[in-house]
Amino acid sequence: MRQKCVITDANILINFIKIGRVDILRQLRIYAFYLPEEVYEEITYPKQRLILDQALKEGWLRKTAITDQDELRSYARYKRQMGDGEAACLAVAIGRQWIMACDERKKKLVSREVQDNLGKGYLLNTPGILLKALREGILTVSQADAIKGTLAQNRFVMPFASFRDVL
Repeated sequence: MRQKCVITDANILINFIKIGRVDILRQLRIYAFYLPEEVYEEITYPKQRLILDQALKEGWLRKTAITDQDELRSYARYKRQMGDGEAACLAVAIGRQWIMACDERKKKLVSREVQDNLGKGYLLNTPGILLKALREGILTVSQADAIKGTLAQNRFVMPFASFRDVL
C-alpha cells in the first residue's frame, strides 16, 4: 500500500501531544506525516518538543523544507494572510499535491485554497484523523469519545455529541 503524504500544521500535532496519543498518528499506516521546519519552530514547549523530537527520531514523522521556487512564492504570499506554519503547510500541500492536516480557525481560507487548488479530500483535521482511526480499528467509539472529551477540556470542541453519530 502506497502511503499518502500529509503535511501537518502545529495545531494537529499539539492536539495529539496534549492528549498523549501521538501513537494514533503513527498507527495510521495509510498516511506518511511530514512537517515543515516552520511548524517545528512553532512547537516551543519543552515537553511537546521532546515528544516531537522522539517522533522524528522514530521516523514516522519527517521534516521537509520548502526549496522549490513555486512553493517559496506561495509561502511568501500565504504568509501575508496567516501564520508561518499554516503558510508553509499550504505551500507544500499545493506544490506537491499532498494532504494538509490543519485545525486552524482561519480554516475557511485554508479550506478554500486547498479546495480550489487540490480538490475535495485534501484537507484533514483532528476529528477526521480520529474518524480514520476508528474506521481502521485503531480506536473504539468509546475511546474516540473519551479523546473528544479530553480535547474539549483543552478548548478543542467538536460539533457533534459522539463519534457514533458521524460513523
